[in-house]
Amino acid sequence: MFRESTTTTDAAANYHVYPGLSTTRARVIQYPDCLSPDERLDFILLIVREEFSRKFDFDIEQMYSRTRAMPYALARMAFYYYGRMHCPTLTLRELARFLPGHNQHHTTLLHAFTAIQNIIDTRDELYYPVIAAINERLQ
Repeated sequence: MFRESTTTTDAAANYHVYPGLSTTRARVIQYPDCLSPDERLDFILLIVREEFSRKFDFDIEQMYSRTRAMPYALARMAFYYYGRMHCPTLTLRELARFLPGHNQHHTTLLHAFTAIQNIIDTRDELYYPVIAAINERLQ
């Protein structure tokens, strides 16, 4: 699993540009060479947890529960959104099974992608700052 002290500012970095995006929307993600998809997901989960706990009074264990309270549900949605963006080779089923205690249906993940994209597009005043901070840390 990914350790909290590890950073992505490694001297030997691997750049990945997602195909199919226009040059204005292409995202370039920098990772150390050694990161597997599971380690990338660990890193994304760590960042999502940190950013949501900064903004909200956030019990990390609640993120792994099935609670529908908005900050926790949105944190899971953000994890699915960025997990899919940064690990495009994973199937929706593999991504859904990554969170402990969750085996989400693929439509739940599709809803998460839409919900996070809507927050980004509308710049929701409550949740957009958290999503923008996650975006910034993952760039």
